[in-house]
Amino acid sequence: MDRTPNSLRKTRSPREKEPEQNINCDFCRNIFNMLASSYGMPTDPQIPLHFKKDKKTVSEEKSPAFQSKIVDLRLRRQQEQRSQIQDDSNVRISSLIEEVSQKLKDNLEDIDDVFQPEKANRSDVPLYLRNTEYDHRAEERYERARRSPHQPMNMKSITKEYTNRLERSQIIGTARAEKRVLRMQMHALENNVPNQHIIGHDDSDYDY
Repeated sequence: MDRTPNSLRKTRSPREKEPEQNINCDFCRNIFNMLASSYGMPTDPQIPLHFKKDKKTVSEEKSPAFQSKIVDLRLRRQQEQRSQIQDDSNVRISSLIEEVSQKLKDNLEDIDDVFQPEKANRSDVPLYLRNTEYDHRAEERYERARRSPHQPMNMKSITKEYTNRLERSQIIGTARAEKRVLRMQMHALENNVPNQHIIGHDDSDYDY
């Protein structure tokens, strides 16, 4: 029983031809007779020597003709696929290199910023110019106030005016109250209402 692994067995291709048998028959026959006589066997020069003839396999006889166009098309497709794969790989590698270089650049910029001194908050207008402008505006306000006509307040005339306004308001209020009482009395007489139920009948109802 043959226990040789299949992977170690030598398989013959269907197109592989057996080596040609270029053997001298006379030489082989003489050698065979010499060996037979040495072992005490009768020699028979008529022993035929049969050699295996070349036989073509079925696959070789029925193998299709070589199609160069089909082979060229397959080779072209394989080449195009390899080119596409190579281009994709180049694009990925280029993008990866750009990403790494950008990260390195950003990290270097951050490191440089760490060792730089902090920037002070400075106004666009220097302080001395702002102080000069403030003094100029203050001087303009002082000049306008000095040139404008200024009269002191007359407290006597103001007091007299407010006293007159108060007296006029009291007189107007008393007259309105008397008119209101008269209207209510007329309404009570028309409706037969007693005088004690009329508001403003007594002098205490008037607010002077």
